[in-house]
Amino acid sequence: NDATSLVLYGRGLICAGRPAEAVAYIKQGMRLSPYYPAFYLLQLSQAYFQMGRFREAMLVSSKFLKRCQKGECSPVAAHVSLAEIYAEMGRLRKARRQLAAAKKIFPGLSLELVRRTMTYKDPAMLEKHLNALRKAGLK
Repeated sequence: NDATSLVLYGRGLICAGRPAEAVAYIKQGMRLSPYYPAFYLLQLSQAYFQMGRFREAMLVSSKFLKRCQKGECSPVAAHVSLAEIYAEMGRLRKARRQLAAAKKIFPGLSLELVRRTMTYKDPAMLEKHLNALRKAGLK
């Protein structure tokens, strides 16, 4: 019955290559805690991204960005998430704008940093993120 534990379990499922299962746990956590922290949205967006449900990922990441811009969290992860989603949707101009916004806040952002901070059991899942960010222009 702990909302954050459910969301973190969902994150573990995403990393284990089971994003479809993760969605149910993350949404359950959101229902249990209607005033949930913004990072719940990032987890849901990442599950949708891994499932190839880019429109849903974009909508959730946009909500995450709005909450971060209100001061709940740093918007870097939201901009990076939107950059990779837009890149996968073929909206490269928007992807590059999001990446530029992330780099303005965090100039040290690089593919190598992303590689070191994202943990996935299946290397192909990490490569999905890295390839999207390459399309957006990250080096």
